[in-house]
Amino acid sequence: MKQDEIFEIAKQAGFMQHLGVICIPNFQSLERFVGLIAADEREACADVCESVPWSDWFRTDIAKAIRARGDRHD
Repeated sequence: MKQDEIFEIAKQAGFMQHLGVICIPNFQSLERFVGLIAADEREACADVCESVPWSDWFRTDIAKAIRARGDRHD
């Protein structure tokens, strides 16, 4: 993940920038940031699974399992 992508996700999570410094306004913003980063990584992993030349059912099932990890509420 590139720096500009991280900054964009931080902005989506509610982080603020002041004089070039990223500020985390509250714990909920930090939780949101972690969730967005994890979702982005899960999607990247699922995309890799879908691009591997395995049998269709196998790669699709693995990609679905990776994406479903975002539905867990630990």
